[in-house]
Amino acid sequence: MKSRIPLFTGLASVAVGGAVAAGVMASSPDEWDKFRAQLVQACIAEAKLPEARVLVAPEGTASYGVALLASETADGQDRQSLICVARKTPEGLVDVEVTPPSGEWIAIK
Repeated sequence: MKSRIPLFTGLASVAVGGAVAAGVMASSPDEWDKFRAQLVQACIAEAKLPEARVLVAPEGTASYGVALLASETADGQDRQSLICVARKTPEGLVDVEVTPPSGEWIAIK
């Protein structure tokens, strides 16, 4: 079984660190909890990975929610990692997008 966990961990560090550093909006802890729950549900639905592990950038950026998803493929032989981004609006999250599986990414040195 191939494992892409090192790639997922590296992506998590970059994406979460960059998203948190990009900006934090002032809200109550309850609002942030609600935002994170909505982001997890939206990302799982868009990615169609019902049993995914999800890591959420705590506040995302000023305009976007960011999450990383990891799940085994349907045949259980491999793991896939995805990044999910959703635009924040006063009405909630919109424009939820998920990257292709990390196996399709191109490494640039």
